Amino acid sequence: KAARGAGSERPGAVFRRHKKQVLDQFKQTVMEHVGVAGIAGLGRSFRIMDRDRSGALDADELKVGLIHYGLPLDKEDIETLIDVIDIDGSGIIDYNHFLRALRGDLSARRERMIWMAFAIMDPDGCGVIDMNHVIKVFNGAQNPDVISGRVSEEDCLREFLGHFEGVEKDGVVTKEEWIEYYRNVSASIDEDDYFELMMRNAWHITGGEGWCENTSNKRVLVTRSNGAQQVVCIEHDLGLDLKNYQAVLNALRQQGETDVVAFKLAE
Repeated sequence: KAARGAGSERPGAVFRRHKKQVLDQFKQTVMEHVGVAGIAGLGRSFRIMDRDRSGALDADELKVGLIHYGLPLDKEDIETLIDVIDIDGSGIIDYNHFLRALRGDLSARRERMIWMAFAIMDPDGCGVIDMNHVIKVFNGAQNPDVISGRVSEEDCLREFLGHFEGVEKDGVVTKEEWIEYYRNVSASIDEDDYFELMMRNAWHITGGEGWCENTSNKRVLVTRSNGAQQVVCIEHDLGLDLKNYQAVLNALRQQGETDVVAFKLAE
């Protein structure tokens, strides 16, 4: 066989590089104009257009969807994008595959953080999150719009829950909707370290090493039965009323701090 020239590439490698360039350019356009919510919005638009729930759109439908979504793409841009995602030339686009390619895969580290957060919202392990779960971990009464009287506390909680729902707004967040939401969030975050820090602080997940270490959980200065004092991190403080002395004491005891006789918030 003839040797390949030093500068030659296999056709497959050329196509993969071209596909990545086109997808990266499209992703940048989405981020610049509508931010991280843009990828989630695209997914919702595609699913609404997909009336038979087949998970596929023809190239013309996809083109119409992209135009209607308001992205500043001309006809040539859209046709180039379709060329690289319509691998078999059938004119039928698996839009879930397209969205996955656009967002990239979740690393095992990111997925672990996502499920740790879900477990906080679903402490009884029923596999879904509803209003009963939200009430336990999210204090809507402290929301500025609730304080000002613009919205009710219940509406505030429903809005919070709705961020994680898909097309069907039924007041219940499934595992599929949860990870779909965080796939879209993940697409805008380059570093695993930053993603871990964001998740730990947003959902009050203790632990982490180095600059990934949680900083959002409250620390209290406890006094033990022998008079010794120590700063202790409250492991499960999301939704905890820090003004409720007994509730904080119970939280400390549940994490094994059974000899605490007094405490105060650490400075």
